[in-house]
Amino acid sequence: MRFLQNAGCLISAILMFFILLTGVIVAAATYGYSQLEVSFDGQEYYPKIEVSDASVASVIFDVFRGDLLSAAASMVKGLTVEGVITFTNHSFVPLYLPAMKHQVTIEGKEYGNIIETKATWITPIGYQSQSTSLLIRDLPEIIPGALISGRMVNIKIVSAVSLGAFSITRTSTDLPEEANSLSAIIETIIIEKAADIAEAMAAEKAAVIIARMDIKKAADIVAAMTAGKAAAIIAAMPAEQAVDIIELVSTEKVAAIIAAVTAEKAAAIIEAMGIKKAADIIAAVGAEKAADIIETVSAEKAVAIIARIDIEKATAIIEAVSAEKAVAIIAMIDIEKATAIIEVVSAEKAVAIIEAVAAEKAVAIIEAVTAEKAVAITEAISAEKAAAIIAAVTAEKAAAITEAISTEKAVNVIEAVAAEKAANIIEAVTVEKSVDVMEKLTTDKLTSLIPAMSETSLTRRLPELSTEKLYSIEPQVLFESLPNVPTEQLVREAPPEPPAEATAPIVIQATPREARYLATETWAGEWVVVVATPTPIDKLMIKTKRALKDIETIIEVFEKQPRGIAVALPAEQVVMAYFDISFKEIAPEDIALGHIAFKVAREWLEQNSAHQWSVVLNKYDPKLKRWTPLPTKKVKEDDSYLYYTAVITSFSKYAIFGSQLIPVTKFKATNLVIDSTEVETGQEVTIKTYVTNLSDAAGTYVATLWINSTVEAGQNIYLRAGETKPVSFTVTRDTEGSYEVRFDRLLGSFNVIRTIKPPLPVSPPAAAPAAAVKPGINWRLVGGVIGGVITVALLLFFLFRKRAA
Repeated sequence: MRFLQNAGCLISAILMFFILLTGVIVAAATYGYSQLEVSFDGQEYYPKIEVSDASVASVIFDVFRGDLLSAAASMVKGLTVEGVITFTNHSFVPLYLPAMKHQVTIEGKEYGNIIETKATWITPIGYQSQSTSLLIRDLPEIIPGALISGRMVNIKIVSAVSLGAFSITRTSTDLPEEANSLSAIIETIIIEKAADIAEAMAAEKAAVIIARMDIKKAADIVAAMTAGKAAAIIAAMPAEQAVDIIELVSTEKVAAIIAAVTAEKAAAIIEAMGIKKAADIIAAVGAEKAADIIETVSAEKAVAIIARIDIEKATAIIEAVSAEKAVAIIAMIDIEKATAIIEVVSAEKAVAIIEAVAAEKAVAIIEAVTAEKAVAITEAISAEKAAAIIAAVTAEKAAAITEAISTEKAVNVIEAVAAEKAANIIEAVTVEKSVDVMEKLTTDKLTSLIPAMSETSLTRRLPELSTEKLYSIEPQVLFESLPNVPTEQLVREAPPEPPAEATAPIVIQATPREARYLATETWAGEWVVVVATPTPIDKLMIKTKRALKDIETIIEVFEKQPRGIAVALPAEQVVMAYFDISFKEIAPEDIALGHIAFKVAREWLEQNSAHQWSVVLNKYDPKLKRWTPLPTKKVKEDDSYLYYTAVITSFSKYAIFGSQLIPVTKFKATNLVIDSTEVETGQEVTIKTYVTNLSDAAGTYVATLWINSTVEAGQNIYLRAGETKPVSFTVTRDTEGSYEVRFDRLLGSFNVIRTIKPPLPVSPPAAAPAAAVKPGINWRLVGGVIGGVITVALLLFFLFRKRAA
């Protein structure tokens, strides 16, 4: 029993011990937990932003009005606070903290158990820290305001464990640095978020919202959006509002926006925009888009933009816009920029522009561009515009262009340019080009050019013209412009024509050095061919004073000066050939005149640098022992030869020579007088003139009379230095008509009319026989006879009486 009692006591004692121990433990734990300190150190604060399409407009308005408090109250739906919960055990017993949820109260509003900590042991006088994150939702409006304004925020955390409860209150430190302040965060996030929201919204709705914002903030939103959406929004705005916004956006972003909107909208925006920004944008967008915009904006705006952008971009735009727009721009832009553009654009575009711009601007551009570009343009524009330009540019530029353009174009231009400018151009281009042009000019234009050109220029160019072209010019014009050129080189010739019944001469002998021909018959005053070879002779004709039979003509050609010639030709004259002409069965006085045609090889002229007008046929005068130049002229040419003719007044030895210089004129004819300007057929006309020797040495002048461009007569006139002599010719014509007369450079004419013979007398009809009438006494006749007898008797009486006295 006692054992049982003792056992019971023991059990009781043990039980009491455990009860006491439990009490001690509970007391110790209670004490320990009562000494537990829990603190919260918030280190980072992030607003939890939640927006909807319904609220975004008002939120954005609040932010960009600067009312961040209202914006925060509308948008900040929670607060994330990154911090550290620290548990500190100030007791002497170790404490076990199970995993706990802590209730948070901020500004009197409970948010439930939103902080969680893990289970942990804390030694006496020890501490344990745990990082945690508070996600606090549905904040009262005062909280965002406090955060935004920088005030302190009280965060109260109530923690509970299974053995008791405790609460802690921790006041936050100041908000982070300005860069991380809630204000800055909200502004940054709101722009990005606004951009995101605008991306998702219909462009028209977003445009309305953004158009009502503060310009700077609206620009920030547009800058943050994708270019495509921004373009759609900008396209939905009035151009003026769009300009205000994108003026503040970077050029690169605006260029991307402009590239995405229609050309019309882009043009409207660029039209309303400042020039610098507009130019920067046009420079940044693609050439095609830029051209579409420039095509649509006003010419003034386009000019201002083109003036600021680089040449490469400006050229690409001008190339792509319509000709009308390009013309409007080039017409208004400064000449330096216009020139740079025209220099680079295609010839087709340049032509379209130059064709349409005012002549003054076109001239300035053509003057400034390179010759190559000027040529390409001039070649393609109309002759009228080209002429207007060529007429106004400098002679140097005009010549450079004319030299390079086609002959046809050059002719069209020169035809339209004033004579003086045209002459300057013709003189400045190469001889080859000028001859090509002159050959195709109208006679009227060519005639107007010649007086404006120098004699030196003319003597280099006119010989290269075809004889048809040269002789189409009025002789008087050539005479006045070329006073020092041999007259016969300036006037056409109608070659003499044999009568129809004449036959070709018979060849007796023909070698390269000698030829003999027989002319079977001649007619008084008519031309006949007597020789056709050898080279250089092409044809020899003579006109005899009377009819002759069987005339033999002998031609002998020499390689060098023949014997019997006492004097050589001047050193500066290069001899091409010598030859001799003689006749049989004819007296020299029977030959009235000779006419010879000969040819000179082009190769010989080129080798000896001989001027075409320097070629002269010289006759040797054995009496005077000197060479006499005969009237010589170029009459035609082909690829190998130039053909000349000369008038021969008497026959001897001859030399064909040429030189680099044209022979100097030594004689001058003056005072042409035609005694009758109108005569009947067969009636003589006397033509008189005077010839003066202009040189300081005696010489022979071969005087030739030309009627209707055919040589009519000739004679040799010997004149001492400075001497003047009269020359006279008498001609008749059996055919009525008008006859042009030329003696040297003197021109005249006379008319031949038909001879009018008086009508033959008509016998009156025989009268019928009358009846016989007895004749009466004619008393008047009787009285006259008696009076005459008395008068004679009285005269005899007085005469004898006087002698007797």
